[in-house]
Amino acid sequence: MQENTHFLSRRAFLRRVGFSAGAMLCGAAAAGCGGGGGSQASSAPSYSPNLSQFTPNYGSEITLDHWPALPVRVYFTNDITVTPKDGRATRVNSVIQTGFSRWPAATGGVVGYQVVTDPAQADITVSVTTVPDPVGLSETGKTSVRTGTEGSLQLAIIEIYIWPDITDAELTQGLLATATHEFGHALGIAGHSSDAGDVMYILHQPGQDVALTARDVNTVKTLYYFLF
Repeated sequence: MQENTHFLSRRAFLRRVGFSAGAMLCGAAAAGCGGGGGSQASSAPSYSPNLSQFTPNYGSEITLDHWPALPVRVYFTNDITVTPKDGRATRVNSVIQTGFSRWPAATGGVVGYQVVTDPAQADITVSVTTVPDPVGLSETGKTSVRTGTEGSLQLAIIEIYIWPDITDAELTQGLLATATHEFGHALGIAGHSSDAGDVMYILHQPGQDVALTARDVNTVKTLYYFLF
């Protein structure tokens, strides 16, 4: 997938989220905590999603990737508490996990995750990185994945960005939308929706949350059709 390199004004324009695919190596540091739910299951012998099974969806607009088994195991490399200039101290990982947990909640716990403390056990590694400001970067988060045969996911790395002058709304609402969006990529939504109302659309206001839509949920159900 193409990475975003356009220069946008965070204050005047929109938040941009990124996605990239390719071979990546997983790094690790301190352990995180928490959990997300889901039941263990193996994939079907032959992966062949039917785009008309769960509608409406945007499966035709993306590459259809999937994890061979769920729940996926998530490892947090760091655990950061941030105090925005106009708000109170907020644990960033708590916001991120709230965003991640929207997917299992919306799928009855089928598309779930569990947090692990051993990086060697992780399918998905999550890092929170401080950047000067997302204006030049044009992103508040990025997900990189490695895939095998039939779009089988082998590894995903999620980066969530924060910055020194982050506002309370950007931290507690915008970051929530970013986490939800990036976890959608990590679950296998390899691309973006063309509908601005979907959480998997490429652009959103930086200080606003975005809820999962029926199209978002039906798309991830399409990826994991063999579990429904």
